[in-house]
Amino acid sequence: FPVTIHQPWSAIGTIVSGQGTSTLNVDWSGETSGYIPGAVQVTAYNAVGCSSLPSAFDITIFNVVPTITPMGPYCSYDGCEPLAATPQGGTFYINGNSVSDFCPQTNSSVDSVIYLYTQSGCTFDDTTTFVVNPQPSILSISPENAFLELCEGDTSSMTYVITSTLPGTVDWTFGNTQATGGPQQTFPLSGFGIFTVTAMVTTAEGCSSPIVTTTMTIQECGIYRDWE
Repeated sequence: FPVTIHQPWSAIGTIVSGQGTSTLNVDWSGETSGYIPGAVQVTAYNAVGCSSLPSAFDITIFNVVPTITPMGPYCSYDGCEPLAATPQGGTFYINGNSVSDFCPQTNSSVDSVIYLYTQSGCTFDDTTTFVVNPQPSILSISPENAFLELCEGDTSSMTYVITSTLPGTVDWTFGNTQATGGPQQTFPLSGFGIFTVTAMVTTAEGCSSPIVTTTMTIQECGIYRDWE
């Protein structure tokens, strides 16, 4: 006898379409992962209404939730760091390229890190981004290679000013004197000789500029000295 199907399907998941036909579509997204015996059952009816014995189908739902391990924040000059995720065994991608490390010197905050994990033919994914903060740079320091004559017993001071690409705290040195402040710093002058002056900017995110250096030459008035 020809077999026809008349609303015979039952499923633990949500039936999306196909009820009353030979093909059924079921949404399993709301179900707990694992082995489900008798998850789908069907009964066939012939043209005169006689039914078959019910057939049951067992299924296994794989519902893996990969999680990329958070890293950073970084400064743009930091070195590469290995990527990690759970469960292990998947593949990382950045800008379509398979990678194993995140490299702040070549990657940025806008680069999505994608992790693909495959189990039993099912692919699961997680996507994230890591913060990469820019490195500041000191554009100028003034005065540069200053020269001053002082007489014995005189007191004086010198104010230095920097301009930088980003705001931040400035670490200064003048000879053996250290100071922390803003882009302008005044140092009292005493003694004679050539003094090294340095400045370095550190942003609120903890990224530091390269150190810039200049000199200050203080010579005793009326006396010629070759500091070379």
